[in-house]
Formats: sequence, structure tokens, C-alpha cells
Amino acid sequence: MSMQNSRLGMRYEIQNMEDNEWIPSPYRNYVEPNWSSKGDPYHEGLCHTWRNILSRAGGGQWNFEKIYWFADNTYPIHIKYDGKYYLNGRQFGLKIACNIFARVTYACFFEEQRDYDNLMKVYLKAVSVPEPIQYVLENRVPYYFYSDYQRQDVRLNVEKIGRDKYAIELSDSVWGEISESELVTFVNSFRNNNKRGKWYRMSPALLYKNLVGKDPSESELKIMIAFLSQNRTKDIVEKRAKELILETCELMPTKFFYHVEHLEEDDTHKKIEIDGYEKLNVDKSNNEWLFVRGQLYDWKIQKVSNRESRQSVNTYVYNIQHIREKTGQIKNEDGDWIDTFETKKVPMWLGPICVDNLAMGGAQSIGDQMVARGYAFLNDRVAIKLISTINAYLYEEDMSNHRLDFEYLLNNNIGELICRAKNVD
Repeated sequence: MSMQNSRLGMRYEIQNMEDNEWIPSPYRNYVEPNWSSKGDPYHEGLCHTWRNILSRAGGGQWNFEKIYWFADNTYPIHIKYDGKYYLNGRQFGLKIACNIFARVTYACFFEEQRDYDNLMKVYLKAVSVPEPIQYVLENRVPYYFYSDYQRQDVRLNVEKIGRDKYAIELSDSVWGEISESELVTFVNSFRNNNKRGKWYRMSPALLYKNLVGKDPSESELKIMIAFLSQNRTKDIVEKRAKELILETCELMPTKFFYHVEHLEEDDTHKKIEIDGYEKLNVDKSNNEWLFVRGQLYDWKIQKVSNRESRQSVNTYVYNIQHIREKTGQIKNEDGDWIDTFETKKVPMWLGPICVDNLAMGGAQSIGDQMVARGYAFLNDRVAIKLISTINAYLYEEDMSNHRLDFEYLLNNNIGELICRAKNVD
């Protein structure tokens, strides 16, 4: 497999049974990720692709039999259809069969997983563990409840405790037991909004009773609500995104620079002192910056909102602004005084530049938006060709004599860097 833009290039070979002989036929498909999916976009895209492949596999015939080869003919899967689907002799529904093919196909994308033994493990796990269970083992259990008329999406830890038994962490050191079939229904209810089964929109109190086996006391319920609130999906994602920013800065300390103006809990805003300029008001919605040293230009990415949207951060490029300044007055031919001006080239932050997200409906965590833009502008030779809105701010093509000393400014004059960023000679 290979990746082109956001698409997966999927290669596989099919052996068709013709006149009692297996005839090889190579195929290639491109898989579009399903960004609107509640699960993994690439897995859902692969499932959709395999549904189309298997639905057309018979070529209009009622029965068919084929062998699909993966990873350059390393691993085969035999499939037979006679009104029911059989994979390597075991019966599955079409949806489950597509999930199995998707898991094996995705493993082929990674070079270190393309050997026969590993693909066999992936296949055996896919046929023995339902896809919703694999999802929660990798991503934790989705759940939501309502507090003060607001929906709270959370993620709960899950552990396998028996052959078909699992435990879900409901509160601090409190685990509830659930069967595999019920866990599948639970996941479908809260991930896919499936109304079948008893779990749909179940309150925390009823969830506690069903999993623990007794009604929670008033204090137990309060502790459970507090525990659930600490595991809100948004907070978990944002925390991981902030960790990603710090890891990125540690990985490339000469390319990425992160700064946060910390505010006290009871502070609504604070002011950053800048000599000779107005003070900058900073609050909790705009107190984070990621600076990027690109190949051609320097970039500033600033948080401007605490809400996830298409543009929760603003992007600026350090370039030359042509400023017309008044120099004095002279008399014209009629004897009237007129103003005289000269144009100065002043390096400064220019923007904000319109840069939208293309994934997950446009709404991503603020940290993810910062890092995604940061990596794009790290290779700004390519970025300026792909993002047309940048060119309107590039008055000077060659900025080699006006690059910023981020290390010095961050340690000695953060206000100058954030607001003006005049070059440090």
C-alpha cells in the first residue's frame, strides 16, 4: 500500500477459480478516508471499499470463489460465496467480512507489519474480536451524559477480564462488569447513536446500577460525575494535542518555539508590556503561540478561541510591509503647503492569513490545528504554492536578511516578538 495526499493506494492480487485452476489478476484501488465517520476514518474508508469489491466480486454470478493476496503475495485470504460469505472456511456476514479485510489491508500499509506471521495475527484477532471491541481497546469506551443541560462526551477505560467479559472504569477505583455482546451494543449506542438495546442515553446512575449491580449512594454518584467530568473527550484530546506541541518542539528545537502567557484562575486578562507601544491585552482565549522557522519565512500561529472551529488559530507570516510616512511639508507652485511622504520598508507580522481545516468537518482541537499548520509552514516552499491566500502577504520574496532570532526574543523580549518582532541585529 502507499499514500497519496490523504488517499490510500491499495494493491492486491485476486486468484479466480476458472476451470478448476486459479488464475491470478492484479488490481489496484484508491481508498478515500471517511472523515464523517465516528470511528477511524481510514478503517471506515477501507470497509466501504471492500464492501464495493465483494459486492461486485461475483461478476453477476450467484456463486463465486476467490483468493485475495496481500503484501506482495505474502498473505492469502480465501473467500467463497453461495448466498453466505465464508472466509478461510468460516461464515461471516458482509459487514464483518469487510471489517476483517480492512484490518488486514491496513496492516499492509506499514512495512514492519507486512510479514506472514504478523498478518496472520491481525487476521486471527479480527475474526475473534468484534470491530467495536477492537475500537474501544484502542480508543477507550465512548459515553455521554447531560449535566446542567449540556452534553458531556467522555471516554472510559476498559479491560478484558475473561474470554467474553470486560470491565469498564466508572469511578475512582470502581469497575463494572459487562459481557462482550453487551459491550458491542453499548459502543454502537454511544458511538453510532444506535437506539437498539437498553444502553441508549443511559444516565450515570442507571449505568452504575447495570454494571456494578446496585444503586449508587448520593456520595458515590457525586464522585462518579466528578470522575466522568475529568475524562471528557474534549479535555483528553486537547491535553494530548498540547503534549504533541511540546513533543514537536523537543524534536525540532531550532524549528518550533512554543509560548504560553499563564493567567491566574481568577484573572480575566493580563497586559504584555511593549516599550513605546500600546499594551497588548491577553486572556485565556488568545494566550498561546507557536512560532515556526520555515525554509523561506518565519511564522506565528496564535490561539484566538477556546472553541473548536475551522479557524481556532490565526496564522501570520513575517514579511516586509510598505508604510507611507509623513516627512514634512513643502510649498507647491501655487504657494500652498502640501505634505511630503516617503515609503519605508518595515518587517513585521502580516495577517491573519485564511487557512482552513479539511478534516473532521473542519473542527479539530486547538493544539492539533497549531501543529498541523506548523508542519505545513516548516516546508513553506511548498506551502506557499498550495495555499493561495498566503501570497497576498508576501511583499518581499527574499527575507534571508530579516530572519528572527526566536531564541533571543523568547528569553529577552517576548512582547516584541508577539506584537512587532523587529529584527534583532
